[in-house]
Amino acid sequence: MKTLQDIQAKPRFARGFSLVEILTVIAIILVLATIIIGALGAVKKTQAKKETSVRLARLKLGIETYASDNNGQYPIGDDALSGPVYEALSGDFTGNGISRGQEPEGEIYWPELLNLKSGLVRRVGGKLLVVDAYLNSFRYRSGVDLQGEPVPEARNPLEFDAWSVGADGLPNDPNVDSNLQSDETKDDIWK
Repeated sequence: MKTLQDIQAKPRFARGFSLVEILTVIAIILVLATIIIGALGAVKKTQAKKETSVRLARLKLGIETYASDNNGQYPIGDDALSGPVYEALSGDFTGNGISRGQEPEGEIYWPELLNLKSGLVRRVGGKLLVVDAYLNSFRYRSGVDLQGEPVPEARNPLEFDAWSVGADGLPNDPNVDSNLQSDETKDDIWK
């Protein structure tokens, strides 16, 4: 039988965690979260580099197909950006995009370029450019100039060079990216 003292006595609570134990657990969780977030960042970088390599391979295939249909002539442009490539591979010779219901003027070698929401193209200065996974324009250099003369800077004379400036988006040369290795070009991806 319980007495009045037993009923009025305060119950003893089980001992809880101390402040030091709670702070230790929080610190461990934060360290693990930092490690996981760092690993995810590395995975994203690797994924973007692979996606850029895949897009570059697709770009090369489209350019080679274009050349085979045009008597071995590669798209010729006077800048290092991918505008001439977009025009040649999409059939959109205006470089401004195709309106709904409008047909491209030329042969289509990479149909996904016509979908502006595909993430493959980006409008820069009023022109559409083919972009890498970092949203930087691919660089393109024809092996020959508009007069049919070889371009001395070309890595692949009489053909073409296509490359990405990489994650930093920094070309070595402001006019046409150099093929020299430097801190600014070591992340570049070439075909």
